[in-house]
Amino acid sequence: LTLPDVPEVNFDREAVVGVFLGERPTSGYAVSVEGIEVEGDDLFLDLLKTVPDEGSIVSQVITSPWLIIRVLRRDVNIAWFRDAETGVLIGVSQSFQ
Repeated sequence: LTLPDVPEVNFDREAVVGVFLGERPTSGYAVSVEGIEVEGDDLFLDLLKTVPDEGSIVSQVITSPWLIIRVLRRDVNIAWFRDAETGVLIGVSQSFQ
């Protein structure tokens, strides 16, 4: 198993955002960022959560879907997480600088 190189992050101009869905009972779960926008002093991330269809064949294994992305640093301290399909707020995170 060859692991990819860890991407470099320039913390003077970039920030890192982590999204963790927590423990799930099977495979088939995932999360992705479908859009990012800054509105005033707030950062909004539109997340698409994937869940396996009812009756689909999945591995019976505990999973913990997550992702970490780089975004350009802005003068914002709050990141809001929205459902990409409905626009409903599903989470919030405060920046610790």
